[in-house]
Amino acid sequence: MKKIILPIALLGLAITSCSKDQTCNCTVSQTISGTEYSIRETLDMNTFEWVYIQESEPFSQTDSYSTKTEWEKVSSKQARSSCPVSNEESAIYDETYTDSNRGNLIEGVKGSIKNTTKCKIE
Repeated sequence: MKKIILPIALLGLAITSCSKDQTCNCTVSQTISGTEYSIRETLDMNTFEWVYIQESEPFSQTDSYSTKTEWEKVSSKQARSSCPVSNEESAIYDETYTDSNRGNLIEGVKGSIKNTTKCKIE
């Protein structure tokens, strides 16, 4: 009888120790960077010729937030499958438009967007 109780007790201990409280902590950030630009046509009052004036302004902005998901009595495998995978995605954008009502103005924004998600289980 003692030979059977010990393996059963060890098995029970192993099963209960596998399930524990788990927490998935994630940090999500988005970085947008690029250049705002404009090109406009104007009359040079000295030469009376049409000239183009180009202006540009670089910018960068990062926003981030954190999430926390808690589970009670789950295995590490269950927590890993429910917690998002860390990843990084990037995209390039180029938006241009014209406004002929304001002196043949061309305006636009060129740059990139980078989304980063970093998660870990504790």
